[in-house]
Amino acid sequence: DRLGMLYIANAGSDPDYQIKAINLYSDLSTQEPENTLWPQRLTSVATDINQLVEIFKKVWDNDRESTKKAWDYASICMRAEEYQKAIEPLEFLVGKSADVVNYWRQLATCYDKLEQYDKAVNAYLKLIELEPTNRDFYVNAAIEYKNSGQLSTARQYLYKASNISPDWDYPIYIEATLYEAAASRRCGDDFQNKLVYQLARDIYRKCANMGGDYSSHASQRAGQLGGACPTKEEYFFRNIKPGTSVSVSNACYGWIGKSVTSY
Repeated sequence: DRLGMLYIANAGSDPDYQIKAINLYSDLSTQEPENTLWPQRLTSVATDINQLVEIFKKVWDNDRESTKKAWDYASICMRAEEYQKAIEPLEFLVGKSADVVNYWRQLATCYDKLEQYDKAVNAYLKLIELEPTNRDFYVNAAIEYKNSGQLSTARQYLYKASNISPDWDYPIYIEATLYEAAASRRCGDDFQNKLVYQLARDIYRKCANMGGDYSSHASQRAGQLGGACPTKEEYFFRNIKPGTSVSVSNACYGWIGKSVTSY
């Protein structure tokens, strides 16, 4: 260790000393896998995070049953945004300790980053099982369902989040994005699509009026959707009087089950 610290102290003047320090502490990690000091020394000497990823993988490879080394490797992979590499140690960890929330949370993040939405959904469902009152997990599950195209199921989980925190505006904001996503598919006739856009705008306005963190975003988005909604003339030519409740009735939007008010 003293030799390694001398290498580190002189690494600034001679890069070869950095390599020597890395090799020395990598060897020490192999020889003394239970000693947590050596990974700490490696972190302090390696300036390239990708280099650290390879080092910590080697450390774990030499002691594959160590949950500590698996977590160290997963953590450095996450820092390096090497999400594909992080999956292996994280799946190992949830296999060893299926009730550790942080393992599942990080694994869900990796699946999301890699657009493996079905796996991300399952990870968040496990998190909901572990912490059934955590509102974030319900919203995150909803977002993954949305990403996989399951808009109706996504909304169910948003409602569950709102039941936990009725004053939280984020689930309302995401609900509006569901309707906007549905309308963008252009399913059915043009007027029905416009009704769904109006519904999205109404929900954005509801979110904006809550005065929460997403108030500004919701207000801005509601304004941007104005041109996608039905005009007064379109209501008039369909003999729909102002203030009439108009159902979103197209078969494509059967899951929505809501109405808007004409103007």
